[in-house]
Amino acid sequence: MDRIVSIGDDCSAAYQIRRYTGIDTPLIFDWLGSPPKVLTQLIEGDFAGFFERRNLVISDLRDTVTDTGCGAVHPHAFSHDGQNGITEAIIDAEYGSVRRRYDWLIDQWRMLGDNACLGFVRTARGNGESATELLDSLSRRFPASEIFLLLFRRGLAHDVTISGNVMIYDVSHDAGPAPNYWQGDDSNWDDALARFRSAFKTQRSGQVWTPGIVGHSVSERLAAN
Repeated sequence: MDRIVSIGDDCSAAYQIRRYTGIDTPLIFDWLGSPPKVLTQLIEGDFAGFFERRNLVISDLRDTVTDTGCGAVHPHAFSHDGQNGITEAIIDAEYGSVRRRYDWLIDQWRMLGDNACLGFVRTARGNGESATELLDSLSRRFPASEIFLLLFRRGLAHDVTISGNVMIYDVSHDAGPAPNYWQGDDSNWDDALARFRSAFKTQRSGQVWTPGIVGHSVSERLAAN
């Protein structure tokens, strides 16, 4: 695969991809809360109406901001003012710079279509998400690329299934060491990402990135194989 990309739904996928590959280039869904319908809407609508100031609503706990225009949740977009959490004044002051960063991230997302082979990784809770629908949305968005999907599902008996271009990896429990529970269990993710890379070879070269080789360029990892 030319790229492995996080598409939410929480921060663990982005963290684990960066840890495993050594590549830390940010993308739009890395730290964005995106329920299934929100994700497909943003993908297929090319982020139309995303992150408009008038649609940003602070949560009751004042620790996140919801974009009511699309349903996305922004847990890390804005700074916190001590016990007051996120305030309207903070959003007003920081909105311009955050907006510019999101615009840049969206541009990076659009340029993914320059890659011939893309692997997308998403976390889910239980079996309520349709991997087929998500794969179809991604394939329509990047029609010139070969698309593969890893759906990492928590709260289910451990199992690994592959159907077409989709791998579903189920685990009953996935938590990182305290206090960083959100990161996920490295051993689960090492196994899932190694299986994902090994199962789906790039259609251009027939090569597979070597699992577990961290901190090298893409070409160096391919050469190591």
